[in-house]
Amino acid sequence: MRSTQTFRTATATLAAALLATSCATSPTTVGDSPGTNLEFDGVKIRYAHLEAPKDPDGWEQGDDVPLYVWLHNSSGEPRRLVGASSPVASAVTLSEGALPMDLPTMEWLQLERGQPHLVLHDIEEQVRGAEFVTVTLTFATGKEAVMQVEAVDPQPDPPASPT
Repeated sequence: MRSTQTFRTATATLAAALLATSCATSPTTVGDSPGTNLEFDGVKIRYAHLEAPKDPDGWEQGDDVPLYVWLHNSSGEPRRLVGASSPVASAVTLSEGALPMDLPTMEWLQLERGQPHLVLHDIEEQVRGAEFVTVTLTFATGKEAVMQVEAVDPQPDPPASPT
């Protein structure tokens, strides 16, 4: 009887720890917002996604893959993005400029197509459209936001008008 109670207590403790860990780093969908969305340490992370591959076979090993994301520092305190990484890339950098970058308080910073954005360099495995990869954003506070980011265009071109 005592071992059954100990097992239940240990199981409940493990379940609570896993839930707390997943809540801290798991993406949370906000309304119908496309891409990966989460709130982390006073920073809203929205629309995080890899550019959809143009080739039906996906992004190939060795490719550089654009990563788009919007960041909003709603903490009221200075925040700074100091790094990014992914286990499928040799490095993750800004397309123009360098990290670290300050996140303006109460403003959106759009790292998007046609603007400075993040890039996964020299990917080590093929990534097809609709597949997810892990990306970690590291902040000056020492905290890291770990996300599953999809290779997809969250704002696809509208369908052609019927003729």
